[in-house]
Amino acid sequence: MNKLLTNLLLLVALTFIFSIGCSEKKVTDPPTGDESLAKVSSCVGCHTNYEHLKANHTPEEPPEDTGGCGGAPPFHQPYDRVYLSGAGYEAFKNDIHGKLGCVTCHNGVEGTSDRAIAHSGDFIKEPSHHTEEKCASCHPNIVARTKNSIHEQGWGQKMSLIKRGGYGTEPEDFPNCPKDMKEGYNNNCFTCHATCGECHVIRPKIDGGGLINGHAFSKNPIWQMFVQNVMLAVDGTLMQELQVELNQMFILPSWATHV
Repeated sequence: MNKLLTNLLLLVALTFIFSIGCSEKKVTDPPTGDESLAKVSSCVGCHTNYEHLKANHTPEEPPEDTGGCGGAPPFHQPYDRVYLSGAGYEAFKNDIHGKLGCVTCHNGVEGTSDRAIAHSGDFIKEPSHHTEEKCASCHPNIVARTKNSIHEQGWGQKMSLIKRGGYGTEPEDFPNCPKDMKEGYNNNCFTCHATCGECHVIRPKIDGGGLINGHAFSKNPIWQMFVQNVMLAVDGTLMQELQVELNQMFILPSWATHV
């Protein structure tokens, strides 16, 4: 009787063990569809997953040379322009801007793996085009300066167009210019005369757009772009020595090195 009971208990135990082994997912099993989606069901989850970005991007053709200033800009793939990675992204996560959360500046919808939903509604691709709404509460002085900035406002170029067509006498008359003239300004002049974010966070359009350094806010963006796009073949030590020498030659005002 005891032997029969022992065998019966052993059979029950083995059945229980095998049922667990068959029903539970092994660590080595590939992720299911739901598990894969869960990893990209957030802004950060998607934009830190290079293969996912690559698989879901909208293909673009390299820009043509329209005969404007600088010719055709370099082409960066859409997924490369928005990929969050490297030391720059690590710095951004620890920066106050990174701690605000994506939708604080970009709006859109958090917590979804659907790109169309994430970028729906009032999604803002480049928040620095909406400085009063997105920047002024923390950077009122900087935002005020940009309203009087020749660099961002492009008054010289606007006045040339205004006077050429006889559409006014002041930069404020630029909206009176015809649509094709304003498009020409945006497609040419505004590729350099850009917003704050289009140098301190992303490349200006003349340089192909896209994140400069993993969404990090660069105080000296010209150096960042110079190092990445011009001096890639130069030995790192020599590049550092060159930067020190040039910094000593060209002393920038304090406002130019502070965000």
